[in-house]
Parts: sequence; C-alpha cells; structure tokens
Amino acid sequence: MAETSSGIAYDLARRTCARDRIVFIHAGVADRRMWQPQWDRLHPTCELIRLDLRGFGESTTAPASGSFSHVQDVIETMDAASFDTRISSARRSEPGWPPRSHWRCRTGSTH
Repeated sequence: MAETSSGIAYDLARRTCARDRIVFIHAGVADRRMWQPQWDRLHPTCELIRLDLRGFGESTTAPASGSFSHVQDVIETMDAASFDTRISSARRSEPGWPPRSHWRCRTGSTH
C-alpha cells in the first residue's frame, strides 16, 4: 500500500511492458478490496491502481464537509503513481462522477 500526500491509500501494480493502465474506483459502500478478483486477474499484464476514497478503507484523511472532491483525490492518486498517459477507468456508476472520457481527456489521450 502507498499513500498520497493527502492521505489517500492506494495499491499500484507497475508493469513496464503493460499496454493498459486501469484505475479502479470503489463503490460508495465499499473500499478498494472490492476489486480483488479483477486485480488478481489483470495485474500480470496491466498497470493498475486501486484506491480507497477519502473516508473509506485505509485512507487516513476523513471527509470534511464541502472542502474536498473525490474526483480531485483520484487525480492526485493518478499523479502520485505517474499515470500520465492514456488509461481506462473501471468504476461503479454513481451520481456526481464525470464520464469515462474525462479521464482520457485528463491524461492527454486523443483516443
């Protein structure tokens, strides 16, 4: 487990030959462990991040009313792990989350 400067806990599987990078974002009633089956299957061939959103799992930063953004926490985690190229995003659909294309745009992909 690693942690961002703001206390977001995450796991990283780094593969230099990987073609795919995936960020796993858990549902609002879970933590990063919900992705264990996908993690086990994909980590030999993909670069992966799975994180505990603020207030969940092993993240040490508690949510403060109105003063944080889970989206910003995900972006900070991507930056901490140097995920600066095209990624795919696997996540549960929840209100308030940007569409998948946001992540591709954020990382500079033209795809």
